[in-house]
Formats: sequence, C-alpha cells, structure tokens
Amino acid sequence: KGKRSGKGIYVFSSGAKYKGEFSEGLFDGNGKLSFADGTYIECKWRGGLPLSSSLHYSFHRRQKVAIKAQEHVRAHERAKLEKERRLSIAKKVGKRSSA
Repeated sequence: KGKRSGKGIYVFSSGAKYKGEFSEGLFDGNGKLSFADGTYIECKWRGGLPLSSSLHYSFHRRQKVAIKAQEHVRAHERAKLEKERRLSIAKKVGKRSSA
C-alpha cells in the first residue's frame, strides 16, 4: 500500500537520483541511477537490483560505479525496512492502548 509503481524519479539524500520504472517501491524495469559526481549506471533493474547483463556506465569506472549503485540500493532497502518496522511497532502500540 502506498508503494511506488510505474515511471518516476527518486532522489537520495546523497544527491544520487534514480529516474526510471518502479514496482512495489523498488527499481524495476529500465532506469538510470545518477550520482552527484556525474557517474551513472543505466540498466534494467529487477527487485531493486541491477541486471548486470544490461549495464551501461559512464567513464571507465565500471567497478566503482557498480559498487556505488549497490551501496545506494542497499541503503534504500535498509531505510524502507526501518520505516516498515517503525510502522509495525506503532500499530502494535496503538492496539495495546485501545484495548
């Protein structure tokens, strides 16, 4: 409920920006993850992860860019899980106080 689906843009606090397709709140489909330093990774995504067979990078920093992309995806996933955990706790506390 309330998860991104379809085309859109997500901007990270680091200045990185994903522009592309989402499904269930995750990068899914064609998309481009751009970093503040101008490097980017453009590929097909599934379940929030880049499909390596379709990767396109800027410059000659392939390994560095791939690592940065994975770090941003993991940070996004951690933030999402933390938000879900907090909502779950809030719901439990709400049920207890109304009982």
